[in-house]
Amino acid sequence: MKKLGIVLHVTPSRALILRSSSPAEIGRKALDRRGAEVGEICDVFGPVSNPYIAVRPKVSKPEDYVGKTLYVEEP
Repeated sequence: MKKLGIVLHVTPSRALILRSSSPAEIGRKALDRRGAEVGEICDVFGPVSNPYIAVRPKVSKPEDYVGKTLYVEEP
C-alpha cells in the first residue's frame, strides 16, 4: 500500500479532504491502515506538488477518520 495522505476534514457533503505529497487517480479505493476500504477518490485539486484529494466515503462515520492516514493500493 502507498500512503495517500492525512484526512484534514469532512465537507458538508461528507467528502473526506486529504493533503497528499503526490497525485492520485480518480476512482481508486482509499484504504485505512488495515487495508479496509474507506471510500473512493472522487477529485484531485490544488497544486501539483502537494494536491488535495477528495474521497467519497463508503463508511457510516467519515468524521472518525479526521487526523488519520489513508492509503491506496499500488497498481
